[in-house]
Amino acid sequence: MYLSYLLIIRLISEQLDYHTLSVIDSVVRHPNLLPVFIRLFTHSIIVWLFKEICNWTFTVFLAFLYRATSIAVLKTLAKKPEMEESLHKFLIDGPRKIIIARHGERVDFTFGDWTRLCFDETGKYQRSDLNMPETLPQRKGAPHSFYKDSPLTNIGLFQATLVGQALKANNTEVHHVLCSPALRCVQTCASILKGMGIAEVMPINIEPGLFEFLLYYKDEMPTWMTLEELTDAGFNINHNYDQITQEKELNTNESCNDFYHRNANVTQKVIKRTQLQGGTVLLVGHSATLETCTRELVGGAPRTEHEMIAVIKEIPYCSVAFAAQDTKGSWSLQKPPFLPATHSANNQFDWNVLSS
Repeated sequence: MYLSYLLIIRLISEQLDYHTLSVIDSVVRHPNLLPVFIRLFTHSIIVWLFKEICNWTFTVFLAFLYRATSIAVLKTLAKKPEMEESLHKFLIDGPRKIIIARHGERVDFTFGDWTRLCFDETGKYQRSDLNMPETLPQRKGAPHSFYKDSPLTNIGLFQATLVGQALKANNTEVHHVLCSPALRCVQTCASILKGMGIAEVMPINIEPGLFEFLLYYKDEMPTWMTLEELTDAGFNINHNYDQITQEKELNTNESCNDFYHRNANVTQKVIKRTQLQGGTVLLVGHSATLETCTRELVGGAPRTEHEMIAVIKEIPYCSVAFAAQDTKGSWSLQKPPFLPATHSANNQFDWNVLSS
């Protein structure tokens, strides 16, 4: 009976450490040590139980922590919108195309010194005409920074939206978008994409190389809105775009020939960068952009400044040029796939004329 008891204790104590088992073996050989063993066994059982309770408590704690963390992660994910699927599945088959658009009607060319008229001493903006934007985006240096970086008028936004709607109606897709950093160009680009119904899923790549002839800015370069400011203003801007021409590379002493080469370089580089993907490129810039981004592409030589100015005088707001590549790799200018938008000048109405 005594031996059976000890064997049972030994079986139980298999969970105990090596030293405890040695004590049991000694008791089996020397029964007079039983009282000592009982005290040791009791102590070991308490220690063992304490370890098991601690292990169990720790396991429960980990399980609770895991569950709480998982719930928190799921709640966080539930708050985030689902990732948009890619708008296009590359590779895009078919001939390459480039669409070049001028910006829409601008506030400064329509209203003259509008910043003086619309900003008070505290910098608060209030429009003086319905064709002026109701509000302006927040930016550093305002209102002075708007002086050389004008926004579009409401008519200008509408013009650009019409272009986008026409592209959509003609089933013309756009797969890559580059835009001059000028605010009027960014607004035009966003409105074109809005008219196409893809503004939310097609990010805009800001490309300083598309800015207009720098000879116009000999006295002072404009201060453009930063990518963060444009994003905060609601524009879908790609912050990871690798610019072809950095802003610091722009030289206000550039010649007309330099200007042609700068814009032509952007055209050639974007074609090369997107060659494996294929598809149509949209470039949004200035009146000269339609000329300078296509002239060398189709095999022409840069024009003189006088010749260039004569051409761009014939390029009104939101004009669109269309270039396509044939099966042999040659590019040519083609008729745009939609109608032009024509409208007359509309002078500001002064009601006092009725009482004179």
